[in-house]
Amino acid sequence: MVAPVYSISIGRERVDILWWSTTGFLTVVIALTTKWMKDAEKDVEELEKLRYRSRVGIRTPEAFLKAIGRSCETKLTGVQSWSQLWQTDGFQLKKAGLGVRDRRYILWSMEMFRQGEDPAEFAHRAKPAKKIRGYVSRPLLRI
Repeated sequence: MVAPVYSISIGRERVDILWWSTTGFLTVVIALTTKWMKDAEKDVEELEKLRYRSRVGIRTPEAFLKAIGRSCETKLTGVQSWSQLWQTDGFQLKKAGLGVRDRRYILWSMEMFRQGEDPAEFAHRAKPAKKIRGYVSRPLLRI
């Protein structure tokens, strides 16, 4: 703020005064933006502290993955919070190495749970392998 005051005192034009005032203006804008961002981060942390309440008694994402079955809790690891689970999309599940059926089942189960359904009602087992004359059919290896 010294430069604009000095420009005024020596009788410079308005353009020079405005030019030397921009640094102070930008400093204030950046400080306010930084403050707003820190406040937003604190708000998110406070929301994270709140526990997700469901009517079926599932309190953690791991319990939800276990409740939907198909050993999803072992396939999808690293989910620490509800917000992390709800922000997961199909592309992230693909990066985690899940197959198409598992990805679709987990995303479908998340939507059903989000709508208030009980996992005991909508969860179902994977289809068993097809049997032909008592033998489990496996795809032929192509070389």
